[in-house]
Parts: sequence; structure tokens; C-alpha cells
Amino acid sequence: MDREKVERVLRHLESAGRQGTGVISLSNAIGVSPSELRKFVSERQDFVKMIDGKVMLNRFGTAKGSVDTMLANLDKELESQDKQYYWFWLVLALSGVVLFICRT
Repeated sequence: MDREKVERVLRHLESAGRQGTGVISLSNAIGVSPSELRKFVSERQDFVKMIDGKVMLNRFGTAKGSVDTMLANLDKELESQDKQYYWFWLVLALSGVVLFICRT
């Protein structure tokens, strides 16, 4: 799920309060498929949790229910992933150059 969708999910859950909201209701409200939401909930239990069929913010995780902190953590994770991709392409390019030089 991209950052924009994550932010929509978190902001909607923040407005829903402690009672949370159902997956279908959340899906209809923000325009994200229920399957994508269920996958997000299972992968990001540090941000959200499901209790009694309702999705709600995880107020006991590292961000303590703060949407802004969750989004800042997500931005750091995405930035870290981008740096890893740069290293991968750099190593791949250098390997290609070395192979080209060795063959000539």
C-alpha cells in the first residue's frame, strides 16, 4: 500500500476514535479494497489492530496512536528502502562495467 493510502487509512481511523470501524465501512469511506486493507492490517500491526472485527489505531505500539508519528516512521522506512535500491543498482552497474572490461 502506498503512503497516500496509508495516510487516508490512518486519518480515517483517527477520526473513528477508540471504537474503530469495520473493514467494509473503512473500504467504502476511503476507496481502498477490503483485501488490501486486510493485508495492511496483518502487515502493520504496529500501526493498526483488529479487535472484534473492527479496525482501530494501535494505541499501544511504538507511536502510541499518533498518526503523525506513524507517518514519520513510514517515511523513514520508505527512505531506507530507496537507499537499498540505489546500492543494488550501483553494484549491478559496476559489475557490468567490470565484466565489459574483462571481456575486452
